[in-house]
Amino acid sequence: MTSPADPPVTSTAARSRLTRPGRFLADWWSDTVRAPRFAWQLFRRVLNLQFRHSSLGILLAFLPATITALVFAYARRTHLFSDDSGGVNSAFYGGFGVLLAQAFVEAFNAGRRLFVANQGIFRRNVTAIEGPLLATLYEVLFHDAIRIIVMAGLMAAFRVVPSSALPLAIWGLLGVSLAGLGIGFLLATPNALQPDLNALASGLPIVLFTVTPVFLIPPPGSLLGRLHAVNPLAWLFDGIRAAAYGGPGSLTVAAVGPLVAASCLLAGWCLCRVALPHIVERLPG
Repeated sequence: MTSPADPPVTSTAARSRLTRPGRFLADWWSDTVRAPRFAWQLFRRVLNLQFRHSSLGILLAFLPATITALVFAYARRTHLFSDDSGGVNSAFYGGFGVLLAQAFVEAFNAGRRLFVANQGIFRRNVTAIEGPLLATLYEVLFHDAIRIIVMAGLMAAFRVVPSSALPLAIWGLLGVSLAGLGIGFLLATPNALQPDLNALASGLPIVLFTVTPVFLIPPPGSLLGRLHAVNPLAWLFDGIRAAAYGGPGSLTVAAVGPLVAASCLLAGWCLCRVALPHIVERLPG
């Protein structure tokens, strides 16, 4: 028997929260509506921690994407890439593809580290997943905005004429990030419980660059060509290129792909919400 001075005790039932789907969805909506203000504060705190010790300040956020663009611009001047790919210079094709791949990989890494990066918050409030999750989404969108600026500079440097469907390319880029974030959320639970997954995830860029048209267009009958033909991310990359500058690809994929990616994001969000009470007590100290 406890006295009035004893602290409250919170217990987590073993029964899944999905056994009452109506209540689950209502709570999910209610928590999401209340979360944006806290998520914004958390997002600003993350930015301050990242850039307050740098003499460049917020400009440091432009560095990875800008270095990528400069490397490929230099490659053009040295004729390292001399052939055309998809109707544009190969160096531009590769630089544009690497920026797209960066969007996916950065979002994936942010999503899979949701529990690990915010375990201090989760230990204090086992039900508060929407704030950190939305803050992660804000961070991904912030880096996407920077990436769009760098892509525009890359197109200007290579004198690539934008397509009239350019807004669809921005929408497609959002889809790439949402897909990475959603897959990251789906893997956030095993990533929190199995640190070995960090080592496996570090190999993702190599796999991504292999099965997705990042640097070049493979011959249709080759092994890479067959892999690209069945890789949805490759379809989305090509669709974004078609929307951005008229490259080979489907505008329909660029339009529909982000909707599919958003579904993946919601699935990962749902899994994280269900798993959170069972994950927190198992997180390493």
